[in-house]
Amino acid sequence: MAAIARLWGTAASGAGKVQVELSTGEVLRGRLHRGFVPKAARSLRGRALDLKRAFKQLAPLPSLSPLLVIALWHPARNGVAYYVLRAMPFGARNTVYVFGTVARAIEMMLSELFLLALSQYVDDFPQLEPEASTDSATVAEEVMQLLGWEVSKTGRRRQPPVLRLLVLRSRCSVRSEQRLG
Repeated sequence: MAAIARLWGTAASGAGKVQVELSTGEVLRGRLHRGFVPKAARSLRGRALDLKRAFKQLAPLPSLSPLLVIALWHPARNGVAYYVLRAMPFGARNTVYVFGTVARAIEMMLSELFLLALSQYVDDFPQLEPEASTDSATVAEEVMQLLGWEVSKTGRRRQPPVLRLLVLRSRCSVRSEQRLG
Protein backbone atom coordinates (compact mmCIF):
# COMPACT_ATOMS: atom_id res chain seq x y z
CA MET A 1 0.00 0.00 0.00
CA ALA A 2 2.89 2.37 0.70
CA ALA A 3 4.19 1.92 -2.85
CA ILE A 4 0.73 2.56 -4.31
CA ALA A 5 0.32 5.69 -2.18
CA ARG A 6 3.75 6.96 -3.24
CA LEU A 7 3.07 6.29 -6.92
CA TRP A 8 -0.36 7.89 -6.67
CA GLY A 9 1.05 10.98 -5.00
CA THR A 10 3.82 11.53 -7.55
CA ALA A 11 2.27 10.40 -10.86
CA ALA A 12 0.07 13.46 -11.44
CA SER A 13 1.80 16.72 -12.37
CA GLY A 14 0.50 20.21 -11.74
CA ALA A 15 -0.35 20.48 -15.45
CA GLY A 16 -2.87 17.62 -15.29
CA LYS A 17 -0.56 15.07 -16.90
CA VAL A 18 0.10 11.60 -15.50
CA GLN A 19 3.39 9.79 -15.95
CA VAL A 20 4.37 6.40 -14.56
CA GLU A 21 7.67 4.61 -15.15
CA LEU A 22 7.39 0.82 -15.14
CA SER A 23 10.09 -1.53 -13.82
CA THR A 24 11.00 -2.31 -17.45
CA GLY A 25 11.89 1.35 -18.05
CA GLU A 26 8.83 1.93 -20.23
CA VAL A 27 7.06 5.20 -19.44
CA LEU A 28 3.28 5.43 -19.57
CA ARG A 29 1.85 8.90 -20.12
CA GLY A 30 -1.67 10.22 -20.09
CA ARG A 31 -3.95 12.98 -18.89
CA LEU A 32 -5.54 13.18 -15.49
CA HIS A 33 -9.28 12.50 -15.53
CA ARG A 34 -11.17 15.77 -16.05
CA GLY A 35 -13.01 15.20 -12.77
CA PHE A 36 -9.77 15.62 -10.80
CA VAL A 37 -7.59 18.63 -10.32
CA PRO A 38 -3.96 17.58 -9.73
CA LYS A 39 -3.91 18.55 -6.04
CA ALA A 40 -7.15 16.63 -5.36
CA ALA A 41 -5.79 13.58 -7.20
CA ARG A 42 -2.79 13.52 -4.85
CA SER A 43 -4.85 14.10 -1.70
CA LEU A 44 -5.43 10.53 -0.55
CA ARG A 45 -7.56 9.01 2.16
CA GLY A 46 -7.43 5.48 3.50
CA ARG A 47 -9.47 3.05 5.49
CA ALA A 48 -9.40 -0.60 6.41
CA LEU A 49 -12.38 -2.78 5.61
CA ASP A 50 -12.53 -5.48 8.30
CA LEU A 51 -14.36 -8.79 7.94
CA LYS A 52 -16.42 -9.58 11.02
CA ARG A 53 -15.54 -12.99 12.53
CA ALA A 54 -13.80 -13.79 9.25
CA PHE A 55 -12.94 -17.45 9.84
CA LYS A 56 -16.43 -18.24 11.11
CA GLN A 57 -17.93 -17.00 7.84
CA LEU A 58 -16.07 -19.61 5.81
CA ALA A 59 -17.83 -22.98 5.76
CA PRO A 60 -15.76 -26.13 5.26
CA LEU A 61 -16.52 -28.62 2.52
CA PRO A 62 -19.34 -31.00 3.50
CA SER A 63 -17.05 -33.93 2.69
CA LEU A 64 -14.84 -32.83 5.61
CA SER A 65 -17.65 -33.19 8.18
CA PRO A 66 -16.25 -36.42 9.67
CA LEU A 67 -13.02 -34.54 10.42
CA LEU A 68 -14.81 -31.63 12.10
CA VAL A 69 -16.27 -33.52 15.04
CA ILE A 70 -15.01 -32.47 18.44
CA ALA A 71 -15.67 -34.14 21.76
CA LEU A 72 -16.16 -32.15 24.95
CA TRP A 73 -16.94 -33.16 28.49
CA HIS A 74 -20.54 -32.24 29.32
CA PRO A 75 -20.82 -31.96 33.13
CA ALA A 76 -24.65 -31.94 33.20
CA ARG A 77 -24.73 -35.22 31.29
CA ASN A 78 -21.73 -36.55 33.15
CA GLY A 79 -20.35 -37.71 29.82
CA VAL A 80 -18.88 -36.73 26.49
CA ALA A 81 -20.88 -34.67 23.99
CA TYR A 82 -19.99 -34.51 20.31
CA TYR A 83 -20.27 -31.40 18.16
CA VAL A 84 -19.80 -30.83 14.43
CA LEU A 85 -18.08 -27.55 13.60
CA ARG A 86 -20.02 -25.46 11.08
CA ALA A 87 -17.15 -23.11 10.27
CA MET A 88 -13.45 -23.36 9.58
CA PRO A 89 -11.78 -24.16 12.92
CA PHE A 90 -9.57 -21.27 14.02
CA GLY A 91 -6.07 -22.57 14.68
CA ALA A 92 -6.32 -25.64 12.46
CA ARG A 93 -3.32 -26.18 10.20
CA ASN A 94 -4.89 -25.33 6.83
CA THR A 95 -7.53 -22.82 7.93
CA VAL A 96 -5.23 -19.86 7.44
CA TYR A 97 -4.14 -21.13 4.01
CA VAL A 98 -7.73 -21.70 2.85
CA PHE A 99 -8.92 -18.37 4.20
CA GLY A 100 -5.96 -16.57 2.63
CA THR A 101 -6.82 -18.04 -0.76
CA VAL A 102 -10.44 -16.86 -0.50
CA ALA A 103 -9.43 -13.42 0.80
CA ARG A 104 -6.94 -13.01 -2.06
CA ALA A 105 -9.70 -13.87 -4.55
CA ILE A 106 -11.91 -11.18 -2.96
CA GLU A 107 -9.04 -8.68 -3.20
CA MET A 108 -8.51 -9.46 -6.89
CA MET A 109 -12.21 -9.11 -7.63
CA LEU A 110 -12.51 -5.77 -5.85
CA SER A 111 -9.40 -4.37 -7.50
CA GLU A 112 -9.88 -5.79 -11.02
CA LEU A 113 -13.65 -5.59 -11.47
CA PHE A 114 -14.42 -2.52 -9.36
CA LEU A 115 -11.08 -0.72 -9.82
CA LEU A 116 -10.58 -0.19 -6.09
CA ALA A 117 -7.05 0.52 -4.84
CA LEU A 118 -6.78 -1.97 -2.01
CA SER A 119 -4.73 -4.78 -0.62
CA GLN A 120 -5.45 -7.66 1.73
CA TYR A 121 -3.79 -8.81 4.93
CA VAL A 122 -5.52 -11.62 6.81
CA ASP A 123 -9.08 -10.31 7.28
CA ASP A 124 -8.35 -6.61 6.68
CA PHE A 125 -8.57 -4.87 3.32
CA PRO A 126 -6.64 -1.56 3.50
CA GLN A 127 -7.97 0.78 0.84
CA LEU A 128 -6.78 4.06 -0.74
CA GLU A 129 -8.78 6.63 -2.67
CA PRO A 130 -8.59 10.28 -3.63
CA GLU A 131 -10.29 12.57 -1.15
CA ALA A 132 -12.66 13.69 -3.92
CA SER A 133 -14.10 10.19 -4.33
CA THR A 134 -14.36 8.74 -0.84
CA ASP A 135 -17.48 6.75 -1.77
CA SER A 136 -15.51 3.71 -2.94
CA ALA A 137 -15.51 2.50 0.68
CA THR A 138 -19.26 2.08 0.31
CA VAL A 139 -18.76 0.19 -2.97
CA ALA A 140 -16.45 -2.31 -1.26
CA GLU A 141 -18.95 -2.88 1.56
CA GLU A 142 -21.83 -3.37 -0.88
CA VAL A 143 -19.87 -5.91 -2.93
CA MET A 144 -18.96 -7.81 0.25
CA GLN A 145 -22.63 -7.84 1.24
CA LEU A 146 -23.64 -9.18 -2.21
CA LEU A 147 -21.07 -11.95 -1.78
CA GLY A 148 -22.52 -12.84 1.61
CA TRP A 149 -19.58 -11.59 3.70
CA GLU A 150 -20.30 -9.69 6.91
CA VAL A 151 -18.20 -6.56 7.43
CA SER A 152 -17.50 -4.88 10.77
CA LYS A 153 -19.70 -1.80 10.81
CA THR A 154 -19.32 -0.46 14.34
CA GLY A 155 -16.69 1.16 16.51
CA ARG A 156 -13.07 1.56 15.54
CA ARG A 157 -13.33 -1.28 13.01
CA ARG A 158 -15.41 0.87 10.67
CA GLN A 159 -13.89 4.24 10.04
CA PRO A 160 -14.58 6.70 7.23
CA PRO A 161 -11.65 7.34 4.87
CA VAL A 162 -9.01 9.23 6.88
CA LEU A 163 -5.43 10.51 6.67
CA ARG A 164 -4.22 7.97 9.25
CA LEU A 165 -5.63 4.47 9.28
CA LEU A 166 -5.15 1.51 11.56
CA VAL A 167 -4.49 -1.89 9.95
CA LEU A 168 -3.91 -4.80 12.33
CA ARG A 169 -2.64 -2.42 15.04
CA SER A 170 -0.24 -0.67 12.63
CA ARG A 171 -0.78 3.02 11.98
CA CYS A 172 -0.43 4.15 8.36
CA SER A 173 -0.43 7.73 7.15
CA VAL A 174 -1.41 8.87 3.64
CA ARG A 175 -0.58 12.55 4.14
CA SER A 176 0.83 13.98 0.93
CA GLU A 177 3.31 16.24 2.77
CA GLN A 178 5.17 13.27 4.20
CA ARG A 179 8.01 11.81 2.18
CA LEU A 180 9.03 8.16 2.21
CA GLY A 181 12.63 7.01 2.45
